[in-house]
Amino acid sequence: MLRHVVLFRMKEDVGPDRRGEALRELRGLAASVPEIRALRAGENEGSNPANYDIALEVDFDDMAAFERYRDSDEHQRVWTKVLQPMVADRAGVQYRPAQDG
Repeated sequence: MLRHVVLFRMKEDVGPDRRGEALRELRGLAASVPEIRALRAGENEGSNPANYDIALEVDFDDMAAFERYRDSDEHQRVWTKVLQPMVADRAGVQYRPAQDG
């Protein structure tokens, strides 16, 4: 399994309604991109103003599935049309979670 984690820091003028829109669009990817095995997205609950605002975790079978997701029309639409205009900073990583046991 491959896990993709992205953190988004929103621009200062992005309020709760637009953050909600971003979360709805991110969560909607699970229904429209078949390579996604699991998807979790949420807003920061912490009190540290230096934290990122939104976190996204997506699980894939392998790197090839992640790359198909990354290049898919729906992912590109959500990134370019919805998120990119709102995002001030982004951090991401793909890794293989350690297996329990």
